[in-house]
Amino acid sequence: MPNRVKQLLTIVSSRFVPDPYAYELRPALKSQDFDFYFTTTANVTYVLNFTDEGLRFGAGHFDCRHYTVDLLVSGAYNPPDKTPPDPRIADTVRAILVRFFEISKNVLITVCDHSDSREAARFRHFRRWFNDSRIDYVERHEFVVNDEDGYSLLSAVYLHINLPHKAKILNRYRQIFTEE
Repeated sequence: MPNRVKQLLTIVSSRFVPDPYAYELRPALKSQDFDFYFTTTANVTYVLNFTDEGLRFGAGHFDCRHYTVDLLVSGAYNPPDKTPPDPRIADTVRAILVRFFEISKNVLITVCDHSDSREAARFRHFRRWFNDSRIDYVERHEFVVNDEDGYSLLSAVYLHINLPHKAKILNRYRQIFTEE
């Protein structure tokens, strides 16, 4: 069977049978932050970093924590030109997001980096990962953040449906961001 067909079959089959990499939770530098690490079969180590941003968004008034999340490569990474897509990365991110909301009723914020002009792709990935996870106890609200340099950053706020003060929290975000 040609390699391209094998790659496509791997991608298609992974859409139906989640196969996340094993991941490890490690405390981060700040006491309220935490990281999930996983290593792919291509020996690339990723970290899904959750950073407590509560004070920035007034979380002290709402009895919950507000986290931003970043998907980063740990260490140097120079991929070959024709690196095949790895659907297990998406499966792993989905599994970690599900775990985050299973253990907490906090707020999760994504703001997609625009430094390499790939923010729209990142935004679509997080939207798809969330939709594919079928988390029915979390709401997703999309926003545009206009930063001080005039860039429009794509952002989403994820809220547990049983979060106390959910309406007040969303109103706070609407004051800061422009809802899509």
